[in-house]
Order: sequence, then C-alpha cells, then structure tokens
Amino acid sequence: MSQAALSELLARQGLYHPEYRGGLCNHLPMALVALARMGAPADRLRLYARLYERRLEPAPEGGKILPQECWPQNLGRRRRYADFLATFQRAATERGLPQLLRDALPLLMPGCAAAAFHPLIRLGYALEAEAQREVAIALAYWAARHLSLGGTSGTEARPLSGDPEMLLSRLADDPTFNHRPDADSLIDAEMKRATVPEFAPVIDWLEIGPDSIRLLARAALRLYAATGDFTALHMLTGMQAVRLVLPYCEDRSAALRWIWQALAAAYLSIGKPPVPVHHSPGATNAPGWPEILNWTLEADDEHVIKLVYSCWVEDRAYADSLYRTVAVSMVRNQLSEAR
Repeated sequence: MSQAALSELLARQGLYHPEYRGGLCNHLPMALVALARMGAPADRLRLYARLYERRLEPAPEGGKILPQECWPQNLGRRRRYADFLATFQRAATERGLPQLLRDALPLLMPGCAAAAFHPLIRLGYALEAEAQREVAIALAYWAARHLSLGGTSGTEARPLSGDPEMLLSRLADDPTFNHRPDADSLIDAEMKRATVPEFAPVIDWLEIGPDSIRLLARAALRLYAATGDFTALHMLTGMQAVRLVLPYCEDRSAALRWIWQALAAAYLSIGKPPVPVHHSPGATNAPGWPEILNWTLEADDEHVIKLVYSCWVEDRAYADSLYRTVAVSMVRNQLSEAR
C-alpha cells in the first residue's frame, strides 16, 4: 500500500515547480521517498503531501525540445526549465534512463553546487525510487540552476592530499579565502561569492582514490556534527545522493573532483569553521535505528526527515556510528521544540 501511494504521489510532482517563493526548494518528492523507505504508511504519505503541496507553485507548461548540441549552451538559465524538462523526458523515452544519465552527467557535474545541491539530491532520490519522470525533473532542475564555481577538472596539477578534512583545514589556514557569510543570502549565492579567483586550483587539491567518496562523506558528516550548520546539512545529504549518482558517471574521478570543489566552496561559504582533527565516535548508548525512525515518521520538517534518512542509509553504507548520534540529536531537538 505504501509503495503504491508513493508512486501515485510522485507521479503528481510534475504539476509543481522544483522551487517556490523565489528560490526555496520543493523537498516534497524527496521527503516522500524518505518517509516511505523508513516505513511510513500510505495515509501518512498522503497527509504529508496534502499539507506540503499548499506552499508549492505550478510548473510551467509548453517546454520545447532542445537539440542535443543545443541544451548544454543554455545551462544555468532558469527560464529554460520547461525546455530542459521536455528535452530530458524525450531523451529518457528514446534512449532510456541509463544512457540519458551517462550523456547528461558529464555536462551537469561541473555545476553540482546548483541550488545548494538540491537537484543532485533530488536525482539521488529519484533513482532510488526508480521514478523516470522524477529523474527528468531533477536533471532539468539541475540544468536550469547549473552553478559553475570556476576551475577545470583534471589539469596536470599535482594533488595535495587524499584526505578532504586535511584539505579543508588547509583552506581554513589560508588567508586568501576570507569570506564573510551573509545570513540572509541563499546557500548557492554564498557559495558563488566565496569562490574568489584564487579558488580555481582547489579542484585539483584532492587526490582521487578508491576510498574518496567515503572520505568526502566523512568530512561532511564531521563538519555537520561539529557545527550543526544548515549548509553543512546539505553537504551531508548531498553526499548520500553522490553515492547513488556516481555509478552513472563514466569518469568517476572527474565527478568526484567536482564534488570536492562544491564541498570546499560550501565550507568557505560558512566562514571556515574549525574542522575537528579527531572526532569522538558516536555514543554507544544512543537509541537504535528502529526507535529513531519511528520518531522521524511523525516529523513535519522536511530537513529533519531527509537528514535522519541520510544518516540511516549512510550508516548502513559506511558503518560510522556518528551518523546515528547526529540523527538522535536532530530528532531530540525537534521533539524539544515541539513541546
């Protein structure tokens, strides 16, 4: 019943724009997938969708299909969202999703910071749900909000380290990067403002290896655990999406360099908070995942739902108990505020 309700509700998402109120992200499809995977019954999914849809704006109509050689020239143009959507829907039908992803991702990955990682995250959830229309929407959203941070992946520059946390500490110690965050600005705007011209070579600082995705995920996790910062939250949930999207990237190393660049820009955008050199392990006396998930099923905040879900599945992938500690802290804070 829950899977049928999820499919039904995801099919409705084409009615709504991926953003509303001038740039806020529509998290509904992602929250629905997370709730369903955590065990929410069909009536909970329908109620959540009904309440959330009240804030959304309708999707534009009448998109035209762009030639294969034309759509990359329009990356970053928000007004072309409907055209991107029509283009990717046609490509998914004609070529199939795997081929569409293999064709599109090399062009989209250099802009993976788009809309504070939300198109990337939405794509990860769409792949998990095996929802073709959702995949096309995520790709169109990504293309329309594509955000270049400068630099070129794969130059002859020698990497500095394979440890992202050490590289973040290097950024923190470098007086060249001295961004002062604006609390009233959107995340992606702050990321762009933080990337001064000297930022371009940073993309090649990270030495890519077999363990790079785990190390990047760990850096995002530890940064969020240390700061509770809202941008760092998106870094953490973004890395869950990377794990799902990466198998469709034929050049894995290039994709991970773009991801590293985006995480580095996000770190600079929040003012370079200290990166813990040694982080204490997760508390062994924290509640177990079944209890944490049951609490989360009652949450209304989409960021709570997504963060807890990301922590759950990433703990299963990497066996890091800090994910459970972070999830417990988030849920307890929400329960305390509710009282």
